[in-house]
Amino acid sequence: SLYYSGLICSLEAIKSGCTAVIDHHASPNYIAGSLATLRKGFLKAGLRGMTCFETTDRNGGTRELQQGVEENIRFAQLIDEAKAKGSERYLVEAHIGAHAPFTVSNAGLEMLAEALRATGRGLHIHAAEDRYDVSHSHDKYGQDLVVRLAEYGLINDKTLLAHGLYLSDEDIRILNEQD
Repeated sequence: SLYYSGLICSLEAIKSGCTAVIDHHASPNYIAGSLATLRKGFLKAGLRGMTCFETTDRNGGTRELQQGVEENIRFAQLIDEAKAKGSERYLVEAHIGAHAPFTVSNAGLEMLAEALRATGRGLHIHAAEDRYDVSHSHDKYGQDLVVRLAEYGLINDKTLLAHGLYLSDEDIRILNEQD
């Protein structure tokens, strides 16, 4: 089960000297409740973590994308409720997750922007890991990658943009402006 996988990974991380994990989780066959399951493993192992669900419409249609956004929101609310109750020592936190921009339509970016506003969280996205991500953004949207994300309000001081190997000067300027 996902719980035991999360627990085993948590224990392996601890054995390797790691005390915190940032996870960009993807499980298209188990979306609803997957992040709460991972949280249980983190808490049982005593590992700090920040996790999110990798929202995408790469598997066809917007159903999975909508479910991913809903899971991110549900998990952020779970974390807020736990903090309000004082039931944990802030071991686990939430981000709003998205797969690479070339797998998220503009409709998906709108959903993610709403999730950020609703939860007060930042976006965790893998961007410009490959040149294709950049060329797709230019071809389909006529924009640099980060420019496109910023247009939807997805770049702020809570954003975690991973990889960024092929960012433009303009992309980097926007990221620096948003700290």
